[in-house]
Parts: sequence; C-alpha cells; structure tokens
Amino acid sequence: EQPQFDKTQLLQTIVNAHNGPIWCMKFSPDGQLLATGGQDSLLKVWVLKSAQPHFDDFSRMTADPSKQQNEILTRRFHEFHQTISSE
Repeated sequence: EQPQFDKTQLLQTIVNAHNGPIWCMKFSPDGQLLATGGQDSLLKVWVLKSAQPHFDDFSRMTADPSKQQNEILTRRFHEFHQTISSE
C-alpha cells in the first residue's frame, strides 16, 4: 500500500539543473552527494554544501587535467562505482 502524506512542502528549488524536467533523484549512501537525471539525458552529481570541504581536492585535480590526474580520477570513479554497486 502506498504511504499517505498529509502535508508536503517545497523546501528548495534546483535552478538551471537540467533542460526540461528532472525525472529522478537519488542521494549517495553517505548523504553527501545528490544525483539527478532529466529529460535532457544528462546525469548530474551535486555536492551538498556541508560536504564541500571533502571535495575541494577533487576540484583542484579536475582543474588541471594531466595524465596522472586523469588516472587518479579514473581509479576513484571505479572505487566509487564498486562501493555503490555493492550497496
């Protein structure tokens, strides 16, 4: 049976997230990331403000896309994918 909600309210709007409607949203298991998928066929990953300090080093690495950094990012992506797949 579907849960019944007696009250819903809009808490935040994600502006300019996608071209068209957002069709699905999912938080990461640790609650630090939000993935959205939309009609525009894009998958976007959002970092919550409270988690930003944990991702500052990632931002610095992507700013200078050297071969070594690309290898590090690829390895981290595979580790992340294995973690998500196992959960």
